[in-house]
Amino acid sequence: MKGIIKMLTVFVVIVILFHIPAEAAWMGVAVEDGQSEEGKKAGIKIIAVDPDGPSARAGLCIGDLIVL
Repeated sequence: MKGIIKMLTVFVVIVILFHIPAEAAWMGVAVEDGQSEEGKKAGIKIIAVDPDGPSARAGLCIGDLIVL
């Protein structure tokens, strides 16, 4: 499971660094800015998961926080 999360994190970083259009990277999730308990930005929080999408198959769930 941790390996999948690491691969997904690397994928997200690559998309951000190389400005790959969102159409080229479908994860099957809806996200919003995630915040730490102190109110600082902490990553992106998953607010919806397509049950048939790649993120669901990877085990991501609503409420998970993806950090860089």
